Amino acid sequence: MRNLLMLTVIFLSSVVISQAQDKKDPSYTIINSYQQYFELPRETIFLHLNKSTYLVGEEIWFKGYIYDRQKNTPATKTSNIHIGIYDDKGNQVDKKLFLGFNGYTRGNIAVDSTFASGEYYIKASTNWMRNFTEDDSFVQKIRIVNKKAPQPDLGVVKYDLQLLPEGGHLIEGIENTLGFKLTDQNGFGVEIEKGALMDADGNTLLEFKANSFGMGKFAVTPQKEQSYKVVTTLFNGEKIEVPFPEVKDKGIGVSVNNQAKENVIIALRTNDLTLEDIDSKKFQLLIHKNGKYSRTTIPFKMGRKNTLISFKRENLFKGINIITLFDENGKPLLERIFFNDHNIEYPTVSVTNTAIEGDSINIKFKFNGKAKNLQNFSVSVLPEDTRSYEHRENILSAFFLKPYLKGFVENPAYYFKDIDSKKSYDLDILLLTQGWSRYDWGQIFNHSPKQLFKFKNGITLKGSLNEKDLEKYNELYIFSAGGQGSKSIELSGPQFEINNLFLKVKDTLRLSLINKKNDLVKPKLSANPVPETYTDKIGHLFKSPFYRLNNPSVPEGFLSDKVTALDEVVLKEKRKEIKDPDALGPQQAEVVDEEFIERYFYINQYIESKGYAVRTNHVRLDPDEGLVSINLKASRTVNASTQPALYVNGIVSFDYDLLFRLPSSAIEKIIVDQSGYGAGLRGGNGVIKIWLRNTPLVRSSGKSVFPYVEIPVQDGFEEHKKFYTPKYQAYTDRSFQDYGVIHWSPDVITDENGEAVIKIFNTKLNNISFFIEGMASDGSIISSSKKLQIK
Repeated sequence: MRNLLMLTVIFLSSVVISQAQDKKDPSYTIINSYQQYFELPRETIFLHLNKSTYLVGEEIWFKGYIYDRQKNTPATKTSNIHIGIYDDKGNQVDKKLFLGFNGYTRGNIAVDSTFASGEYYIKASTNWMRNFTEDDSFVQKIRIVNKKAPQPDLGVVKYDLQLLPEGGHLIEGIENTLGFKLTDQNGFGVEIEKGALMDADGNTLLEFKANSFGMGKFAVTPQKEQSYKVVTTLFNGEKIEVPFPEVKDKGIGVSVNNQAKENVIIALRTNDLTLEDIDSKKFQLLIHKNGKYSRTTIPFKMGRKNTLISFKRENLFKGINIITLFDENGKPLLERIFFNDHNIEYPTVSVTNTAIEGDSINIKFKFNGKAKNLQNFSVSVLPEDTRSYEHRENILSAFFLKPYLKGFVENPAYYFKDIDSKKSYDLDILLLTQGWSRYDWGQIFNHSPKQLFKFKNGITLKGSLNEKDLEKYNELYIFSAGGQGSKSIELSGPQFEINNLFLKVKDTLRLSLINKKNDLVKPKLSANPVPETYTDKIGHLFKSPFYRLNNPSVPEGFLSDKVTALDEVVLKEKRKEIKDPDALGPQQAEVVDEEFIERYFYINQYIESKGYAVRTNHVRLDPDEGLVSINLKASRTVNASTQPALYVNGIVSFDYDLLFRLPSSAIEKIIVDQSGYGAGLRGGNGVIKIWLRNTPLVRSSGKSVFPYVEIPVQDGFEEHKKFYTPKYQAYTDRSFQDYGVIHWSPDVITDENGEAVIKIFNTKLNNISFFIEGMASDGSIISSSKKLQIK
């Protein structure tokens, strides 16, 4: 075929530009600008909310997943996660700071009586995201019901029929693919009974159908001297029509065939008039994603109006691929997005109940797939026919789709549930009608992101010492009353800054100077934590009302003030909080009083009296060496460790530096037990449990023996709370089945067999639903919903 060029391209994930390449070459500008634009890593957040409709008195429970889009793994560089509630106008109502760990966060926000009934938004973001023009924060609409939900004023339905050429342009005399979508004033798709392309005389040239979102496509070869219009007919008989888009004399059209199993075929078409202008000129076709790309030179020659390019799926990017065609001057001419699902594994999960034990049910999850034993997931358990879980986003759509599209997407989760050929086709139609990607080439060429904001990890304390003889002191020592770790910094002057403090809300910082004798001295200073939160606003809101919003009023007394506490069963955890009573087994807690302090001024003296060797490493040759080491004379563990397990305020701790020159007056009570009772394998060399004092111990003289300055922390990290099941009036009535909560498990981790078990409250319902979202340590993602009949 004389007018067809067929190219089979070997795809390269990232082409390295030769240093010797002419910087005036347009291809150099394209690639160099593109790589610079994506040089900084990009984070994406997804929040799995336990519901979408909340009653006043409930809690918004969530699990956050932070994803590195360039590495396709959990994003681990940020630990400060900002999560806020915003009203229907985008104004901030509440905002809190939550701790991220290895790409995950979790927490809850109370829905109190200050919330009026209505629609709200929950937003999650990081400080790092502020570096970019594109907003990568997560925004999800929720609804709050305070006694009775307001009914939305839908008004008169207005329609918008858009005609969207594939690649962006209609070219005369060649076959073009024309996408279309019919939406209402809220951006929701409107189903049509039929559609037709008509000429100026009203003759039907072709007919077409649309999917359930009012979207579709058809092929057309327009002639510039003719006039066309598109007419759609709704199921109620109403007709909506629009004139045809502009047909250009010259240009290049694109068509992507994404339905074949092994290959993706890209067709570039043009007409004779265009070939006269571009004969022998070299155009560049870029397939790109997240800073990686493959570049192909397209030679246009007279008589060759059609070029087909074949890409093997195995060589393309997983998920979204963006095609951009540039002319010989480096100007982008057209763009098309398509999705490649080759080698994307969607793990499957089965849910069964293994036992009913009184008021609890044991639920087992079993995962299949390569990463079955790496899953870290959250699960919301609700009545089978719940009307309170209407999320239109899931973790797959949040990570694989939304970061690359601009504009509102109706129900993006649809394309990643029960995937089949129809949904793959519908996804391709969506990407055709969405047009160009959210990454604007004007921005890419002229405004590469600058690192103005850092990855935030913890809170920063800034201050100034007011000591006359500062040279008498070696270091400034700091720890929190809540036992959230300790730090020491060398003094280089009166000004100081301490970073990476992981302090909880309403915690208290304690600061002390270390003198030449290694004693702690109460300093004279002024210091304050740097505010971490800031007020912002959601700029781009989608006004679409919730589906099925038909009078969701809640009867008086439906939700009681009482709650039912449930244990959460997790087979394996990366980090576990263990709460201890004051006395464990045969060992009783020693209460610290004035007599205790007289005998043991520093708590390390007491620990040594119990058979441990305590060494303070004030001069450290290795910066990673701790200030304090505590050891038995001989190891009793297989890994040769001689350190005891340490618990601070009932929580396991690995920070022995907290004990550095720690006065006994800072402690309320202590257990030192070489038997290691209650600490499991970690207690092979014994256990030390201390409870820090909230207020200083004061001697009979009235003077405090606390050698610290105390600074209150107002804006720290929110404390992780355990889920509780609200106490409902009844579990069999319609209100509970519509809006009630059975259980929420945020941190469930599979074992080596891909299995995990949780315990849920037995509401006596025969059928319940499980909504599962998760991300493994290798970046594999799970999203599933299951219904279970309780037997």
